[in-house]
Amino acid sequence: MHIQYFKQNANLLCGEELSRQLGYHSQKKFTQAFNQFIQSSSINSWLARGHYDLVSNAQTFFVAVAQFAGFSQEAIDAQLNNFETLQKEKAKFKDSFIFVNTHFTRANEPIFALAGCEKLRRIQLHGNQRLLFKNQAELLAELSHIIVGHYHQYQGIMGIWGKIHDYHVHLDNEVVIFDAKGRVRV
Repeated sequence: MHIQYFKQNANLLCGEELSRQLGYHSQKKFTQAFNQFIQSSSINSWLARGHYDLVSNAQTFFVAVAQFAGFSQEAIDAQLNNFETLQKEKAKFKDSFIFVNTHFTRANEPIFALAGCEKLRRIQLHGNQRLLFKNQAELLAELSHIIVGHYHQYQGIMGIWGKIHDYHVHLDNEVVIFDAKGRVRV
């Protein structure tokens, strides 16, 4: 089930019957919600968006439109399960990040400058689609690729923080240390 189907059949689906079935008293409000739905890049992005317009939320809106379009309950449930699985996988990386270790020691740098530059030393992993649904070996290989790219982007020097020595990857209460070439240190 893809959002393209709903985009191609928008004229058939965006009618008063579906509007009334969903409980909308205003066709204009339903049309706005439906247009937001078909402008989503995917069904999962629509569900993740958290739409709510005092009549329906993203999930109830999707289910009603899909049922009206003639999709089976199994197909709808499969899509919702797919979304739930994706959300659980994304949640694994919620607090995960890579810390760029430079062995920095403060001399006379202003504290405000250091606070402003602190975000440069952390690479957030939450939301990185390339890390999802990977086994441990694939995950380490992808992290290595990210680290090598970061090292080349900054040419080994993090401005005020100094020379990059290594990378500390924080995953699931575990820290894995990579060198600047993307190899795991033991």
